[in-house]
Amino acid sequence: MALPRLTAWENELLPLLLRGMTDKEIADSLVLSPHTVRNHVRAILRKFGVDRRGQLSLAVIALQRQRKKRLDLEGLGWTKPKK
Repeated sequence: MALPRLTAWENELLPLLLRGMTDKEIADSLVLSPHTVRNHVRAILRKFGVDRRGQLSLAVIALQRQRKKRLDLEGLGWTKPKK
């Protein structure tokens, strides 16, 4: 599985999703409407091929293991694991 191409907004939302924030919390922190956030969340889930947020976390973990790198949630780049 390759890291899906995400839009700029999806890249902003992904770390917040992985931290367990709700749509409302994300909307408040990014000054967006909850409806807009919901649409972006659906797009992220679709791009990762999952139906639920918990599955998204598992998909990211699987990508990390596959690449033997960890996902840098701030920059959304791949970095080598710290030893």
